[in-house]
Amino acid sequence: MEAEHERFDRILPRWYSEGILMSTSDPEFLGWIQKQSPDVWHKIICSSTDADDSKVTKWIVSHPDCDLGTAVNLFRLDAINFDCDLAKLSPAYHDQWHAIKICEERMLSDDFKTKELAPELLYNGMGLPSGNEQFTVPEVVRTFTGTRGAISDFVLSGGQLMLSLDAFCRSIGEQPLDI
Repeated sequence: MEAEHERFDRILPRWYSEGILMSTSDPEFLGWIQKQSPDVWHKIICSSTDADDSKVTKWIVSHPDCDLGTAVNLFRLDAINFDCDLAKLSPAYHDQWHAIKICEERMLSDDFKTKELAPELLYNGMGLPSGNEQFTVPEVVRTFTGTRGAISDFVLSGGQLMLSLDAFCRSIGEQPLDI
């Protein structure tokens, strides 16, 4: 019988090669995002990196159906890194700065229809802007926990849209890995 670590060693390389759906730089990526649910958007925000398209991040947090937990997660993740004058940033980071600003403004004005998705980045009291630069930290960033986890078969990894590991396991007829 195959041990779980052996299954992991067998499945993971396949996931990294066969689980890729498209590049985040693909022109169709934004169109794909626009057809997805707030749960998928949440997972996309929670798994995005510098290699991913910040225009998509900006679109997600601007959408009226974006959940508060998604905005809180993005703010916790990136606000400290972009808390500077926009003119001092490379143009490559302008969309991400604007996405964080949109989160800040929407949180301060309580402009979220849904407030249920749990941020995946916990508030630990560190890493947020001091309020002395460009971003104010809305109190909800410190306190929001959400009521449920997002459900999605998709994640981002290194500039690629991928099936989640569980979804990939199902697609190849395997039980999800117990990791």
